Amino acid sequence: AYNLSFEFSEDVTGFVIDDITVGNGAASNFVAVDGNTYTADITPDGNGNITIDVAAAVAIDAANNDNIAASRALTIYDVIQPTVEITQALGQTDPTNIGMINFIATFSEEVTGFTGDDIDLSGTANPTTVDVTGSSPEFNVAVSGMANDGTVIVTIPGAVCTDIAGNVNSASTNADNEVVYDTGRPSVVISSSESGITELSNIPFTIEFSEFVQDFVQTDVTISNGDISDFTQDVQNKQWSGIINPIAPGTINIFVEANIANDFAGNGNLISNIFTVEYRQSNHAPVVNNQEFDVNETDEAGKLIGTVVASDEDNDILSFSIISGNIDDAFAINQLDGGISLVSSGILNYEKNPEYQLVVEVVDDGVEPLASQCIITINVVKSCEDFVANNIFTPNDDRNGYWIVQNVHLYKDYELVIRTGTGQVVYKVLNYENNWDGTYNNNVLPTGTYYYSLTSSLSGKTYYGFINVISN
Repeated sequence: AYNLSFEFSEDVTGFVIDDITVGNGAASNFVAVDGNTYTADITPDGNGNITIDVAAAVAIDAANNDNIAASRALTIYDVIQPTVEITQALGQTDPTNIGMINFIATFSEEVTGFTGDDIDLSGTANPTTVDVTGSSPEFNVAVSGMANDGTVIVTIPGAVCTDIAGNVNSASTNADNEVVYDTGRPSVVISSSESGITELSNIPFTIEFSEFVQDFVQTDVTISNGDISDFTQDVQNKQWSGIINPIAPGTINIFVEANIANDFAGNGNLISNIFTVEYRQSNHAPVVNNQEFDVNETDEAGKLIGTVVASDEDNDILSFSIISGNIDDAFAINQLDGGISLVSSGILNYEKNPEYQLVVEVVDDGVEPLASQCIITINVVKSCEDFVANNIFTPNDDRNGYWIVQNVHLYKDYELVIRTGTGQVVYKVLNYENNWDGTYNNNVLPTGTYYYSLTSSLSGKTYYGFINVISN
């Protein structure tokens, strides 16, 4: 409560406490000091404006003249402490590498007595200097003198300044009163599961920064003797991985130059290590299997007997050569495609050399060539102008139990058909092997004459004849 005086221009009578109208408060302890002066205590109901009015005609002078209305008295009642909020200044980056960091201190009302000495500085950056500018109720707080990288924190304790009513401030509330001071440049490390010499044609690698960075892309990676594929961000703004695809055998270097990417404080990166690997192209030996061919002893020079079949996993160019077994130098091999041919006519003799076993070597054209070998068996077929086959045999006799065709191996790809006299087929096979025992449906055929045809599936040539079957 506070005491208020009421003074008339002359002595009056009839003025009492009820003639005092108080807005947002109440009057008490009414005292008549003399004929024209009165006092009363005013007790506010709450914070805000307090109005005191005295209406006209509430008192009279000695001549019975009514008083005129008093001018309103206005008092502002304020017992609330001013509050203050600290935030980062507009445009202040966080983190930052700039040595002046700005905050805004905003009071809830006008205050007096606020200076830079009222600021508390803390944080791991150990700031030392503060400069306060601006005017109430908003001040700019500039902090500098950081001893090292780290956090910069600004607070304002309570009771360092007052409002117009003399209320001291409460301690600051801090919506965003901390900034990271960062002048360190991010380092970069390139690593891989491969090192030294590798035969991998897809070499994995990882790029990792020591802190978060921005604006780093695949084209920021410098590479020699290779291309990069599958470039992927594994950890947001911090780690990337990819595949190195070698261009040619030899040394591959990959690195990140300095100042390619910035951390969020604007510091450019340091140059990375140079990752080096020696790419040695993988080579696999050709694959070739043993094979067998036939040649007639009367075949002409240059006759292609067969082709050595080989493959290579690396798709290398292969070369073929005969390294042993070529008696009388009877055969030649095409170095490029492996085709084996007869060197000259009349050089083969079934009685002298019925079989040749050639050792053929296949070599690839890798950086370090690899070779494989195989054995090519060449059967010399005795020349026989006429088709000769038994025309009589006895199925029940172990001594003559099969129908025999001489030089049967000459008739590969021939189809044999045996019929009765009425044309019923009792035996049919491709590539006959002298193994027909005179049976049909697992029963020995009755004694009689049967007729055969032996037809080439390639040339259409056919041999005809008959067979006398004698069943015991």
